[in-house]
Amino acid sequence: MMKNVFLLLILFSAAGKADNEVPFYRKLFIASVENAEVARIFDKKTSTINEQSPPLLMGFRAMCYMVLCKHTPNFFNRLSYFNKGRNLLETSLQKEPNNPELIFFRFSVQTHVPALLGYSGSIKPDKDFLINYLRETSSTKNKDVDLYNNIKQYLLQCDRCTITEKEFIAKC
Repeated sequence: MMKNVFLLLILFSAAGKADNEVPFYRKLFIASVENAEVARIFDKKTSTINEQSPPLLMGFRAMCYMVLCKHTPNFFNRLSYFNKGRNLLETSLQKEPNNPELIFFRFSVQTHVPALLGYSGSIKPDKDFLINYLRETSSTKNKDVDLYNNIKQYLLQCDRCTITEKEFIAKC
């Protein structure tokens, strides 16, 4: 319980600052994956994001739906959240098809959802894009370090990457 309170204090300390919006949503997203209480907060904080919002924010809202799907016991509600998340994520990617964070979101979803949902068609191109992103930005001084590290860590543990790819990623 104390751990949750501490986590929430850290998360809310970044809230309300426009320049911290993306890092704040990243922290909420990561924490909400394993914590249903934080997922509800993530839902409230992203509730005003819609298809007229900037694509990256739409992507965070889409990932909120995906996390809610994970924490919802009712099958029909899970499916509803999944469909909302998938549709919003694809809409955001139509607006910014080369945004590495949006592509990372889709890759992480597609590598975790059951095949019967039919949402796995972009795994290979997204993986190639993300590996290329790491290669191209590894020596860039002005890169988004948090995004870079999140992608790198995810790909290193992902079962969709070969040993050779993981060795390359580790060197980036």
